[in-house]
Amino acid sequence: MSRYKDGRITNTILKEEGGSISAIQSLAEDNDGRLWIGVVHELFVLKDGKFFTFNTENGLFNNDVFAIIEDKRGNFWISSNQGIYRVSKQQLNDFADGKSNHYDSMAYGNANGMLSTECNDGSAPSAIIYDEGQIWFPTLEGISVVNPESLQINLLPPPVEIENIEIDREKTSFKNKEIMNNE
Repeated sequence: MSRYKDGRITNTILKEEGGSISAIQSLAEDNDGRLWIGVVHELFVLKDGKFFTFNTENGLFNNDVFAIIEDKRGNFWISSNQGIYRVSKQQLNDFADGKSNHYDSMAYGNANGMLSTECNDGSAPSAIIYDEGQIWFPTLEGISVVNPESLQINLLPPPVEIENIEIDREKTSFKNKEIMNNE
């Protein structure tokens, strides 16, 4: 990747910015005009003239980024060699802005109907989105299709009920309400 600035062309600008780029796998411009760059082992965004790095240490499901597709809900759908994952663009932007130190990603694989979790890379396009919003990802065993509009995303944590407590393998006589009131 090169940059033209002040009459000069600078090559491998990601290396200059501290990235560990080996080969660009995907480029995507989001609805806000930011450039997202997927490489083997990291995701970058060019934001306000600076590069920000995202990886598994802070919440990505996988560091390999073969394709980046933005859905209508503001999520990125990213393919990798271990499946497809969804991450909120807002959470990534908050991380880049220093508003948070973590972002969440949701992985999809064999349990979600994928015949193979290894998606294709190295050729373009490595994913496409149709007008209806369906995203098609090529894999080693065929095409996996995601329809983000049909997914029901539950953001509420499940209710928790403590049934018993053991201390040194001995049951206590505390009840759930007693524990909650003593916190």
